This record gives sequence, structure tokens and C-alpha cells, in this order.
Amino acid sequence: GKGSTTRAKICKTCANANKLKWHNENQAGRLKANACCRAYNKTEKAQIRKKDQRLQERYDITLEQYNNMLLEQNNSCAICGDQGNLVVDHNHETKEVRKLLCFHCNVAIGHAKEDTVLLQKMISYLESYTKIAAK
Repeated sequence: GKGSTTRAKICKTCANANKLKWHNENQAGRLKANACCRAYNKTEKAQIRKKDQRLQERYDITLEQYNNMLLEQNNSCAICGDQGNLVVDHNHETKEVRKLLCFHCNVAIGHAKEDTVLLQKMISYLESYTKIAAK
């Protein structure tokens, strides 16, 4: 229904044993967390838990496996070697996890539709203009 409703509920996110008040956020009935839960979501423990959950849902790997991949790759993109925030590269058809890539390399592969023939054509195209510029 429309407006604010209150019902008792145990917080599943922060496991607070106190009964929390939850309020309708919108007409679709989406619930808005109370201050207790919002504060917990900002903690380092919650961020780690959320990242682990997201990795498992999207790629079927744990945060520990992700961190091991980071160590194996010396915290570097598997393609260009840049360091920083690395994302999990995976085959969109088979869901197989490949390596960790920087945002730019991951997007480049995605825009090329993971098509190696297309990527080779792109390389040839760029090389043809590199030769012209070198003359």
C-alpha cells in the first residue's frame, strides 16, 4: 500500500537482535533499511561480505580466490600490466573465469564482442596508420 507502514523484523544484514522498524520506501513496496542497517553497511566488514557475495553470485568465485588471483598477477592487469582496481574477466557464454583485467582492457574485449578475428582486424587497422605516420 501507499504511505508508511511499520512492522517488526529482525535485521538479516547486521543480525541486530533488536526489532527494527521498516518503512515502505515507494509504492512498489520496496523496504528501506533502518539506521542500524545503514550504519552497518558502511563498515569494512559489511563491504568485504558484500564483495564476496557479489563475486560468488556473478562469477562463482570467493573473495579469497579473487585475492589469490590478484597475488598471482602481482596486482596487475593480465593484458596491459596496469595496477589498480581489477575486474574479473570471464567468458559470457561458458561463464568460465579467465583473469583479472583493468576496466579499459575488459571494456575493449567486450566492445570487440570477444571476437579474435575482429581484434586482429583492429590491430591491422591501427598498424597501417602507424606505418603511415612513421614515414
